[in-house]
Amino acid sequence: MTNIIRLCRATAALTVGDVHRHTISLIPSLDLTLFPAALSATQRLILKVTNTTPAIYNTAFLAGPYTFAASCINDHSQTSVPKFVPSILCGMSWKVELATTSKCDNTASPNQKFAPRKWQIELVSEVKFSKANVSYEVEISLETPTTEILRPPSSPASTTETGADTPITVAVYTPSISHLAATTSDIFNPPLLPSSSSTWASRHLVILTHGMHGTQSDLLYIRESIEQQHADDEEAGRVLVWSCDVNHTATQDGIEVAGTRIAEKLLAYLGWPWTPVDKVTKEETKDSTNGDNLPRTEEGPVAPITHISFIGHSLGGLLNIYVIGHLQRMTGGCFFRRIRPANFITLATPWCGSFELPWVAKQGLALGVLGQTGKDLALVKRWNEGVSDMPVEGEEPILMAMAKPESYAHRAMKMFERRTVYSNTEHDLTVGYQTSILWFCRLEDNREENVVDGNEIMEEGKDPVDIEPAQKAQSEQREQAPPFIQTLPLLPTTSNPMHTTNKGNRKLFLSNTFSQTSLPSLFSLNPFSTLTQRAETAPPQPSSLLPVPSLFSQLRSAISPDPAPDHWYLDRSTIPNPIIHDRVYTPADVLPSGSTNKDMAVGADTKPEEVIGRLWHSDMTFRKVCVRLHADAHVGIVVRRRWVNAGGGWNVVDHLIREHGF
Repeated sequence: MTNIIRLCRATAALTVGDVHRHTISLIPSLDLTLFPAALSATQRLILKVTNTTPAIYNTAFLAGPYTFAASCINDHSQTSVPKFVPSILCGMSWKVELATTSKCDNTASPNQKFAPRKWQIELVSEVKFSKANVSYEVEISLETPTTEILRPPSSPASTTETGADTPITVAVYTPSISHLAATTSDIFNPPLLPSSSSTWASRHLVILTHGMHGTQSDLLYIRESIEQQHADDEEAGRVLVWSCDVNHTATQDGIEVAGTRIAEKLLAYLGWPWTPVDKVTKEETKDSTNGDNLPRTEEGPVAPITHISFIGHSLGGLLNIYVIGHLQRMTGGCFFRRIRPANFITLATPWCGSFELPWVAKQGLALGVLGQTGKDLALVKRWNEGVSDMPVEGEEPILMAMAKPESYAHRAMKMFERRTVYSNTEHDLTVGYQTSILWFCRLEDNREENVVDGNEIMEEGKDPVDIEPAQKAQSEQREQAPPFIQTLPLLPTTSNPMHTTNKGNRKLFLSNTFSQTSLPSLFSLNPFSTLTQRAETAPPQPSSLLPVPSLFSQLRSAISPDPAPDHWYLDRSTIPNPIIHDRVYTPADVLPSGSTNKDMAVGADTKPEEVIGRLWHSDMTFRKVCVRLHADAHVGIVVRRRWVNAGGGWNVVDHLIREHGF
């Protein structure tokens, strides 16, 4: 006969975008009646997570779904594989047996023989379509024969309730257990901005934006990876990460509406206008950037940060494009004169619309299945007042309006020091490769012998290809920037011009896959190095050498992905790197030989998605990174759930952080 003794119980509810973390510690020596000096082999410590929402709600998928993901990791063990489940349905439970034995010091006294144990349990809401609540219960219990227990606890030793946005009620039945809870507001609290002008010159704000039917929790891994990188900085808080929930369940309202919400929330967070009205001079200074009149003080507006970067996943990348244009327009160009635009990064973003979807899906988008956002992605024409300072002459897709050189978004985008697009080459049924890579890519160049990212691999002892033209171009672009940006130092980067010293790596990219040992030669590339100019070469087209997995295999990977092997969790260096192409593209790489920028969008028969791609490439460079993941790539590229989407996505995020000077 087995006796189940409850040690700890926590109850709460999750709504859209919620993340709850329960940290439970066990010190057996604090209750020798319940935990004898030597834990018996018949005792089992059990974690049980239950979705207490009535099972009938499983049928209301589009109103929820009323599910959540759960994971459990041992904080006290570096050799224990995390346990996780991608979805717990209503009325269902997930049980995990926690180890009841641990290494002990035989010389220690019985009361000190066993070291403390700690587990971190994370629950992440899967609700997307509404603000529905999903109730849950987390329970730690001890299963043991009745004869081994002298005094099983019958009532909680302590009961607490958090005062957060989503209250968590915790009951602890033994002094051996301690419980610590963190809610969504604890995890996603906006970082505090500097209150003193003395710290004004050292703040970099990173904006994270989720995609369609997403939440800010989708980018939790990226957020915490950036924060962890700077956790030990001498100057705490130099890099701040910000995301908002204004578009939870509201991403169907259209790019303009959803983007405006983010921009207004961001301006409010940054305290715009930065200079009080009573300190603004009556004289208005002409803005040389866009011709708008902007009230300014003698010293100019003072912003609480100095640098800003944008990272957007899927639709979030398009929302960020609109956001930077809105900031440019609403502040009269002041925003990016006073805050230096550093990085603009998109991951699996449909820059050119969703033209790669099946015909039926495109028609559904055009008819409004996903609201105005679906129409925007289907390139349905509309009026675009406020996107450009030029008079609106007719209807056109908003993605094309933002891509035009005279638009606020295009001019703001050109001011960023780095523009990077990450694109999935396969297993992404939501956003195709061609639109996420911004139409033009020479992935096949990776298969050319002796060429890596347009730089020739040199023999040992020889210098790498001359990159002076690219440095000169970067210098010229900096000289054209506003005076405020010219006076700021360049952001630090870890990239250097490539110089390989191994003759055996000369055929590095003859295959689309490569070993971990070949990574240094790829990651040591200067992200702004020049590309080999081939005047006789036609403009690059979407690569015909891409792998073309079957629809069945892609559906299988999205619905039931293969689990990552255990050794990936224990040793991340064993994960095959998913980066198969990493290169900077200049306007010269897109233009045919002998043509000019004026020819970029000319042609009555040119597809609108190609026109959008050419417009963006007309006067700025883009770094393009092609990614190959083994499972559901669309969410895996951002590691939407740390353990569920484990694998190559971790390396993508590492590459993003390392290469962009955060």
